[in-house]
Amino acid sequence: SPQYYDAGYGGDDPGGPGNVRPNNRFSVATGFSHVFNSTTAISANAGFQRWHQNGVDQAYPFDFNTIGLQSFLTKNSPLFPTVSTDFSPLGPAGCECLPSTNVGSVAADLTKSLKKNALSMGFINVVLQNNNGFNPADTTFTFNAGDTANLLNVSGATQPNTGSGLAAMLMGHPSNSAGTSNNLGTAPQEKYTGFYIQDDVKLTRTLTVNLGMRWEFQSPWTERHNRLAYFDYNAQNPIGGGAIGEEVYVGGNNSRHQNATNFRNFAPRIGITQQVSRDLVVRGGYGIFFPPSQFTGTMANPGYSQSTPITGITNNGLTLGPSLSNPFPNGLLTPTGNAKGPLTDVGYSASTGVPYVRDSPTLQEYSLGVQYAFTPNDVLTASYVGNRGTHMLTDGVSRSNVNPALVVPGNALSSQYVTNPYNGLITSSGCGGYDLSAATIPLGRSLQPHSQYCGVSESEAPAGDSFYNALQADFNHRYHSGLNMLVSYTFSKFLDDTGGTADWAYVGNDGSSYRNPYNLKMDKSVDGSNIKHSLVVNYSYELPFGKKGRFANHVNAATDAIIGGWQITGITSAKSGFPLHVWNNGIVDPFQGNAFADEVGNPKLSSGRSYKQWFNTAAFVGSKEWTYGTASRFQSDLLAPGYVNYDASIQKVWGLPFEKLKVQGRADFFNAFDHTNLYAPNTNVQGSSEGQITNAADNRQIQGGVKIIW
Repeated sequence: SPQYYDAGYGGDDPGGPGNVRPNNRFSVATGFSHVFNSTTAISANAGFQRWHQNGVDQAYPFDFNTIGLQSFLTKNSPLFPTVSTDFSPLGPAGCECLPSTNVGSVAADLTKSLKKNALSMGFINVVLQNNNGFNPADTTFTFNAGDTANLLNVSGATQPNTGSGLAAMLMGHPSNSAGTSNNLGTAPQEKYTGFYIQDDVKLTRTLTVNLGMRWEFQSPWTERHNRLAYFDYNAQNPIGGGAIGEEVYVGGNNSRHQNATNFRNFAPRIGITQQVSRDLVVRGGYGIFFPPSQFTGTMANPGYSQSTPITGITNNGLTLGPSLSNPFPNGLLTPTGNAKGPLTDVGYSASTGVPYVRDSPTLQEYSLGVQYAFTPNDVLTASYVGNRGTHMLTDGVSRSNVNPALVVPGNALSSQYVTNPYNGLITSSGCGGYDLSAATIPLGRSLQPHSQYCGVSESEAPAGDSFYNALQADFNHRYHSGLNMLVSYTFSKFLDDTGGTADWAYVGNDGSSYRNPYNLKMDKSVDGSNIKHSLVVNYSYELPFGKKGRFANHVNAATDAIIGGWQITGITSAKSGFPLHVWNNGIVDPFQGNAFADEVGNPKLSSGRSYKQWFNTAAFVGSKEWTYGTASRFQSDLLAPGYVNYDASIQKVWGLPFEKLKVQGRADFFNAFDHTNLYAPNTNVQGSSEGQITNAADNRQIQGGVKIIW
């Protein structure tokens, strides 16, 4: 049996948090090549990899009968429950029972060499499969102190600092936040196929042209049991009330694919190389690319998971709910699957907003550069590099926001209630703040498209645009006289209207989505990762002393062991800061979008900038009612502190007189000069610490080591 980390619970205690994750990977590959003649050859390769993570908690498997609970819990959730009181919880807090993944690929290439042409063509096919079926639900029993605070108080008034979650557990009555769920796993699959043809043409002795065309298509996800759905934005929902839009399940009379396959992804490319002189070369190129994507945000399977809550202690602890001896007296709710069809999720938030027809993310890349060799060891390269992205993946776009054209400033969108067109049609709802089964709903909600849902959001919508332009310069001094050095400088600007699917990771991002989903270009700004200036110097220098150096090269072995064989290496980096996003503490504008702050002045300080005040906080105020906020998504003229760092290493190698062994001693210095690199300032316009910097990167660190080389 597997051995679990004890962590004070005991390795065999099912209430412990231990997890065994073998993380096994099995791979097999084969290849074939054949040379027909001196100018023609073919090669083929095939491979398969299975990633069997097979993570299992020490809480699995578990029989609920052993603690006197209902047996059907064992079938639904064979995992020790998570038990939370005032103390550290028992149980795994969710199963880390990770899935298995299969990846298979096959590829073939044919090459043909002619006098002035080098032809190549081929294809590749990749199949990706996930098996998410093994994922037992977590049953939770939560016992709150407040549930026992009023048991001896008939007045019903809350008694501060009283009650005990442990007492509630001893009574055997969990709170309302307890429950379990029933999740039916998925086994999705997608495929990627690509064909290409390329010709390298040597037009003259000094001019070469590369021509190519690639045709590729990525089939959308399918699922073994057809447990997937997409959203039809134009269908008339059978719920009535004029509702437009419905979730559509794959399979049956519909395609098994969650989205239509795009067969129009043709990607031409061209490259030119001109040798102007013996020391000067000019290169340029243009190409279209369709980046492959797992597109994980679209694998929605509405209806195939179902939570069963416990009706716990209510009425300030005066009314007890079901006891632990029978926590689910009515049994467990079962997933409806696709039985409800287009009525699935009506009255609640739609599980998917991804349409059947989607655009493919597209990149156009272009460059023009020159390379000049001053000496055989010194080469300078200067290039312009550009990138234009269309249909780029976003983190998500709301498709149920109120159209600003329907809003008149002064409307009480939240406080004014109007007749609910779905009253009597929708019988169950869970929107939070309003009820789609009630007689009236807020005016703003009635103006939303697809208002039969609490909301509709398209995950990873291909709606973004990006522009990248850069001057890149490299100076490469190849090894000579003990010195090897590469100096790289980039001057760039990166514009876009989305941070992609990882937008949440940008420093200073408050998690806001688009302010106006009807006009995404309103959020066009510099990207949150834009670094205007970047200088990186890599170097390695062998000190010129000892028998192999220019100086003192006639010393004896003992002296050479002291002064010879020393080497200094290092990386020096200097980069400007990234743009800041000044945010508005989650204020929602009248269109149910996300309002930014108002920029009312110059954010730059005239003098005295420090970690105590990095920018002029008076330049930003909370946005006004009925506005989106005037501040940019990211500020091109308001940057976080720059980054300057010096990493260095000094090394010494001693040769040993036997078996060609060598010993290397080294000392590494990270942030060698102990330069302070400040973090970004607080940019919450409503925060008390706005403009202040409270953290910095690590100080200097030194480490040493000895290595034997043979």
